[in-house]
Amino acid sequence: MSKVSKNPVKLLRYGNHGEAMATALASNLRHSAFADVKIICADGSAWAHRLVLAAVSPVLRHVFFCSISSLFFICQIGIPLS
Repeated sequence: MSKVSKNPVKLLRYGNHGEAMATALASNLRHSAFADVKIICADGSAWAHRLVLAAVSPVLRHVFFCSISSLFFICQIGIPLS
């Protein structure tokens, strides 16, 4: 019978990971870096990230997951952009 070695789990520790990630995401949103979807409303438009939108909206997650590469999703709701 061969001996199975048990490798300990290695963890990458980064003291302020949550804060650094939030700061980086906010910076990316401010500069539209890596933005991959544009939300267009009657009073303006804004670039966004599908990953973030899908994380907070099951409806948009479904739309993005089931979409083809070119997608126009039109929905009229009475909420202004600003």
